[in-house]
This record gives sequence, structure tokens and C-alpha cells, in this order.
Amino acid sequence: MSVRWKILAVCLGLVLIPIYLLNRHAIDFFDRFTRRELETTLRQNAFVVSERVLAARASEDQHAELEAALSRYAREVRVRIVVVSTNAASLIEVGGPSPCAIPLAERPEIAEALQGGYSARSRLTPDGRFMYYYVARPIKTTPDRRVIGVAYVVRHTGPIINAIRQMVMNQRRATVWAFSATLLAAGLLAFTLSRRLRALTRATRAYAAQGPPFEHRTPGRDEVAELGHALERMTGELESRHRYNHEFVATTIHEVRAPLTAIKAALEVASDPAAPPDVRARFLERVSRQTERMIRLVGDIRELGKVDGDSSLGERRKLELGLFIHEALGRLEGTFEQPHARLRTTCEKDAGTVSAVPGRLEQVLANLLDNAFRFTPHDGDVTIAVAREGQRLVRVTVADSGPGIAPEHIERVFDCFFTTEKRGEPC
Repeated sequence: MSVRWKILAVCLGLVLIPIYLLNRHAIDFFDRFTRRELETTLRQNAFVVSERVLAARASEDQHAELEAALSRYAREVRVRIVVVSTNAASLIEVGGPSPCAIPLAERPEIAEALQGGYSARSRLTPDGRFMYYYVARPIKTTPDRRVIGVAYVVRHTGPIINAIRQMVMNQRRATVWAFSATLLAAGLLAFTLSRRLRALTRATRAYAAQGPPFEHRTPGRDEVAELGHALERMTGELESRHRYNHEFVATTIHEVRAPLTAIKAALEVASDPAAPPDVRARFLERVSRQTERMIRLVGDIRELGKVDGDSSLGERRKLELGLFIHEALGRLEGTFEQPHARLRTTCEKDAGTVSAVPGRLEQVLANLLDNAFRFTPHDGDVTIAVAREGQRLVRVTVADSGPGIAPEHIERVFDCFFTTEKRGEPC
């Protein structure tokens, strides 16, 4: 499944599932609450009926007057009222026809009320359209608490059912609106996000298949834009690395070919039996010099490889520069060819602290000193000076008393494998 459809599915799920659960909870709560309130109201109505029956009995009111009073009350509270005698016969019935076909004597709520307890039931009408609540309350005389009848109150749940139906319809409409709005918003979000991701994917595949350049610009300032910028930086570094490797290989081949050619030519002359001994000795000496040159070249390649890819040299740290150089010289002294020129150091006491990678800094120092010793006479001097310049700069200088570098070579001193030594000697 693509990111677009996943976003749509998640957004719709996060909206629709809570709405459905909340709707179900709200409807169930409303149903229970209204039915409980309806039963409470019917119990109160039954209490009023029983009290009126007892009051009419005490004042010897006429049966017709009691029935008229109960009829008015039934219309007022919209219930059906039945006054039941002790033998389960109907004495008064007002408030409309009976919704239940079961005889009064066979209804369990009336039987329980005649035993002196409150009882309630709910039943569907014969056509199954409405639910009715039936509340039966015993009518007891005072003070002997003798049961003389039952106040029976009936009311259908039509208003509750209609309210619940209306709630369901409203909630369905709200769900449809929420679904539509969520679908639209999630679709826009998914399309916007996935469109940029797909563009990045196409550009990355094209770069992988066809090579540089990586031609894509990701608009925005979010994570997708950051990913696009990171890919641009990565491909730029890859292209730079590719160019560097190509130039490195080409330069290495060129540098290795020159001494090998010189060695081959010198060996041809030195191995000629007809050549004079002094000529053979001179060319064998050239073979030795070119071999040393090859050894130095291999060492340069190894050092370049370390600088370029050795991650074991450590991470950037805070260094007391004067102390670090003093300790580094102690470690490097045994690695230089002996004998070599005198090494002198001058370091200011307040040279300060710098942030650097110790291994890389020591490697640069070793390369500079190796070159200085190589081109400085044994009775000459190599000087390392450390001095602060301003608040944020510390200058480290390696100087020697050798012949120096010719002005025409200054611009090439940082080229790979460049040396002022002669490339080869004619044979």
C-alpha cells in the first residue's frame, strides 16, 4: 500500500472510529437515561393515583367523580390509568384503550403489586411498533397497610423512540459530513505529501540509472523538503567524490608510470654486457633513486588514503595546542629518517585551546616535518612556531633552512603527488 492510501486510511480511521463509538455511547446512554426517567415518572404518577383513590375512599366521593378526576390527570400527564381491585378486576380505566391483550389477572406486575410490592414491566404492542411501560403500585390503607387495590399506570415509549431515531439520523448526517471533510483534507494532505515523495523517488532513480547531475528542488520547509535538501547534498558529495577518485586514479597512474619508465630504461642499459662498467654503475644508481621515489610515492598514496577515509583518527576535541604539539613530537621523533636537521620549537605560553581532530592534526604535522627534513641539510634547522593571532586564531608554522620552493611551483604545492624532484632522467 502506498503512503497516499496509508494516510487516507489512518485519517479516516482516526475520525470515523471515535465518531462511531461516541455515537453508540451517546444513544445507549440517552436510551437508558430516558427509560429510567420514564419509569421514575410513572412511579410518581402511580403514587398520585393511589393517593387520590385513598382520598376519595376516605371522603366517600362518588365513583364518577373519582373517575373524572383521574381522567383529567391522565390527559394532563398523557398516561393510561387503571385502578385494579383485589381480585384483579378493573374498577376504573381512563386515558385510552389498553395496548396489551393480556388480561389483567394474568399480568405479573399486577400480581406482584397485589402482594404488596412495587412492580414494573415493558412490552411491545401486538403489531410490534411501540414499547409500553407498565407500572403497578399497591394501594394500601393507613395505618394497617392493607392492600385494597392497585394503581396501574401505562405509557408508551414513542417519544423516546422518535428522539432516538432523530439522534441516529442527525449522527448519520454528521458522520457523512465528517467523512467527506476528512476524506477531502486527508486526500489533499496525502496528495501533497506523496507527490513530492514520488518526485524525489523519480529523481533518485534517474540519478541512480543515469548518473549525475541530480536535478530536483523540493519546495517547503518540512521533513520532505529536508529530505530533498539532504539528497541534494549527498549527490553533490558523491559527484565530488567521483571526480576526486577519477583524478586520483589518473594522477596515480601518471606518477607511477614516470619512475617505472625510467627504471625500465636504466635496467636495459645496465644489463647490456657491452656497456662500460662505469655506465652500468651510473644507471644502476638511477634505478636505486627511482625505486626510492616509488617507495615515497606509495607512502604518499597511503597517507592520502588515511586522510581521505580513515575514521579511526577520532572525533573533534578541545586541545591545549602547545602541549599537544610537544607530545606529538615525542611520538613522531622515531619515525623520521636519521640523521636529520635540528628540530627547534617556539610556543607561546598563552597559545590557547583549539578544537581539532587529534589524529588528523598530528598527521598534518608529521607530513610537514617529513618534507622539511627531506629537503633540509643535516646541519640545518627545522622550526615549529605556535603563536596566537587575535582572539580566535592560532597560527602553527613549520619552517626550514632548506633551498625552499621555486616561485613557479608555489601554486601547485597542494596538488596530489606534486614534487619538485625531477620526474625522470634521460638514459
